Amino acid sequence: MRTPERHTQAILDKVKQAIESTYAVIEGRKHTLHIGSISFGPVPDSDNYTEQHNIIAKGDSVGVDFYADVQLLDNANKKVLDSKNHMRLGKLPIVTNRHSFIIKGKEYIVHNQVRLRPAIYTKFDRNDNAVADLNLAKGSNMSIMYVPHKKQFELEVNSNHVPLYTLLKDVYNVPDHTLSNNLGSDIHNAEMAKHVLDKGKNLPKLFNAIHKNYSNIVMPSTNHEIAQQIRTVLDRTVMEPEVNEMTLGKPYNKVTPEALMHTASEVMNVYKGKTDPTWKDNLAFKKVMGTEDFLFEKFTKRGPLMKATMKPKIDANNTIKGLMLPYYFAGLLDEFFVHSDLVNYPLQVNPMKCLRMPIRLQP
Repeated sequence: MRTPERHTQAILDKVKQAIESTYAVIEGRKHTLHIGSISFGPVPDSDNYTEQHNIIAKGDSVGVDFYADVQLLDNANKKVLDSKNHMRLGKLPIVTNRHSFIIKGKEYIVHNQVRLRPAIYTKFDRNDNAVADLNLAKGSNMSIMYVPHKKQFELEVNSNHVPLYTLLKDVYNVPDHTLSNNLGSDIHNAEMAKHVLDKGKNLPKLFNAIHKNYSNIVMPSTNHEIAQQIRTVLDRTVMEPEVNEMTLGKPYNKVTPEALMHTASEVMNVYKGKTDPTWKDNLAFKKVMGTEDFLFEKFTKRGPLMKATMKPKIDANNTIKGLMLPYYFAGLLDEFFVHSDLVNYPLQVNPMKCLRMPIRLQP
C-alpha cells in the first residue's frame, strides 16, 4: 500500500492536470474565461489526530486549498475585463493516515476499482448473438451486432439501434466495393436495399443517439451537416491502441471507418465460429482505478456540461467574482466524495478493517 503522502500527491497532480487540460479556456459568445497556473496551499499533516478530531467536531473538511490565475476577456476587442492571480477555487480533500477522507464532518473511504481498458472486445450476448463492444475512454460506448435473420450489422448507441451501413455510407461515404469486400457481398446487397427504403430516416436517429447526453446540441438542417457533426464527435473518441492490437490485430486509437469494418468482419468470424470471442477476464485487458483516476475522470468527463452551464454566466458578467467559480468545483467534488457508489462511510469498530477497506477492489 502506498503512503498517504504519495496518495495525496497523486490526487493533487491528477486534479491539476484535469483542470488545466479541460477548463483552461471557456469561450462564450461575448466573453472568454482563462484558467491557468493551478497551485495548492500547504498540505495538512495526515497523522494529526487532534486536528482531525476538531475538524470532524466542527463539521469541516480536511483538505488543501487550490488556486488559479483567472482572466476574463472581451471577445470583441480582446480587452481584459477582470483578472485575479492566485484565486481560491476550492478545497480538495486529502488522505489521512487511515487512507480515508474527512468531508463535512464525516469520514469516507474510496474503494479502488478494476475496469476494462478502452478497446474493442467481441462476445456472445445473452441471446447468442455475435457482438463487439466498443468500450471508449472518451465518447459514448457502442456495440456492433450481427442479426442473421435480417442479414444486417446493427450499431447500438445509448440503447438506440441503427444499421451500421448508415454510419459507413452516409457519414463516412465508404465506397460500395470496399463495403462489399469487408461486410460480404450478400450482406452488402441486403443493406443497400434496406438503405433505399430507409429514405434518410436513420441518419437523424444516429445523430440523436450519439448526442443523447448533450441536451444543448441542436440537430443541423441538412444531412451533410449532420454527417459532418457525427464525424467530428467520433473523431474525438479514444481507445488504447495496444489493447486493440491484442484483440483485433491492429492498433486503432479511435473510431474510424476502418476500425468499424474490421470489427464487423471480426463479429462475422465469431458468428461463424472461425475465431473465439475475446476473453475479457485476461488481466492484460484490465486496469486498476484509484481516487486520483476517479477525480481526473469526473473533472474531464463533466467538462463539456459544466462549461456549457458556465457560459451564460461568463457572458453576463464583467467581473470574475460574479462567476462563482468555487461553486462549480465544489459541486464536482461533492458529487464524487459524497454521492458516488465507490465511496463508503465505514463503521470504525475494527481498526484493521478500516485499513483494509481502501485497498478493496470494486468490480
